[in-house]
Amino acid sequence: MVNCGRSNQSKEEAMLLYNESMRIHDEVMPRMDEMFKLENGLKALRDSLAADTVANASRLAEINTGLTELDKAGKDMMDWMHNIQDVPGAEENKHSHHNKATSAETLTDGQVLKIQQDQKAAIEQVKIAMELGIEKAKSLLLKK
Repeated sequence: MVNCGRSNQSKEEAMLLYNESMRIHDEVMPRMDEMFKLENGLKALRDSLAADTVANASRLAEINTGLTELDKAGKDMMDWMHNIQDVPGAEENKHSHHNKATSAETLTDGQVLKIQQDQKAAIEQVKIAMELGIEKAKSLLLKK
């Protein structure tokens, strides 16, 4: 009985972490379109400055760095979504189309909890990277 209670507590904690991860995902996913538009703006700016690469060398380097950061943040989001794992045995996940479910028989409660902790940490890093990339791109596009 004690193990059963601990198991339910671990599953509940794992579900809370999963749900928090999905909340963060749902908060930042709509910003992918904004990132795409900013990326196109930076590419257009880069192309317009490329005529005089000597005079614009440092600006072009900044723009390329901004493009790299946006691209990496977008790829990190796609990787996160592709690799997300739900909590085995939890039927109520509303985002099940994102999930690569892992068999409950193959993971311990501790492993399930660790997966959810890692997934939450990863989506938090994706959010930070996206926000920083967006702000940098906006700054670069506003810079005269």
